[in-house]
Amino acid sequence: IYYTRTCNSRCGFCNIPDTGIKYDIQEIKLKQWETLFLNLEQLGIKTVKLLGGEPTEKIDLNPLLKLIRFVKKNTNIKLALLSNSKWDKAKWFDKFCSSGLFGYYASIDAVEGETTCHDTLEKSQKGYQVLLDLQKDGSIPLLAANIVISKKNIKQIPKLAKLLSDKGFYINICPLQCFDNQPTYNNKKIEYHFRKKKTRIELSSEDKQEIKKVVEELVFLQKKRC
Repeated sequence: IYYTRTCNSRCGFCNIPDTGIKYDIQEIKLKQWETLFLNLEQLGIKTVKLLGGEPTEKIDLNPLLKLIRFVKKNTNIKLALLSNSKWDKAKWFDKFCSSGLFGYYASIDAVEGETTCHDTLEKSQKGYQVLLDLQKDGSIPLLAANIVISKKNIKQIPKLAKLLSDKGFYINICPLQCFDNQPTYNNKKIEYHFRKKKTRIELSSEDKQEIKKVVEELVFLQKKRC
């Protein structure tokens, strides 16, 4: 669920903050979030990941923390947060750890080497350190990395996956959406650029061999670990 479309990063490929402004998408208040999660509980929803934009974009994170505590106290939903980890660790780290949050996904596209832009490298390095700190604390059960694959970092993915896995972190890998033909659903065109900008770093048909190679390496690493 998008907690917000605002963000304190500009990663080059992401169009979420701009489309939020363009379409005048209104943010909802804490009481509305509480009602929403009570409804999800009634529907039998078991897990939810909050993302953005950036859920921690605002300086005051108390509304977000209040929502996390509300979900923990009033529902059986396991709530996770996907973040670029740029929040003030000195001020908010202990509060996140004691909030009842079930999972934390750090946005990590590379720890070293080439990335899409400075913001991407900054959030990745901060995210990796936050995962290590949260692991040491032990309060949040699920710790994971969310990796976005592009032309810039695809060759680094197996090394990055091995690094994170060796440290005990789960990994969610997703590519930049790309297509040669306009995608449709029920014969209606889908505009994926509502979420991402058209960019030269998205994967394309010319990357098929590299993608195949990377996937084979990841499958090998997975089988080796099993």
